[in-house]
Amino acid sequence: MQPCGLHLADHIKCCLFDAGLWTIDDDLRIRVAQADISESILPGGSHFKLADLHGRRLSFAPQATLRPDPTHLAWHRREIFAR
Repeated sequence: MQPCGLHLADHIKCCLFDAGLWTIDDDLRIRVAQADISESILPGGSHFKLADLHGRRLSFAPQATLRPDPTHLAWHRREIFAR
């Protein structure tokens, strides 16, 4: 399941989110902690640049009914992302 359409392994996205390297704003857009984060190498040798995701809006499958909780996202921005 990749609700944000980032095309990254779910566990990689979660680790980066948990580390506060990216978050989601009130408009459901991705915010990257530092625009100058260098290119990263994923397991298997594929590459991506986290900064390229900055400003991308989350996308959801048409049948999806679950959405991120705004209260939890605000907590993440305040307590994790802003560190």
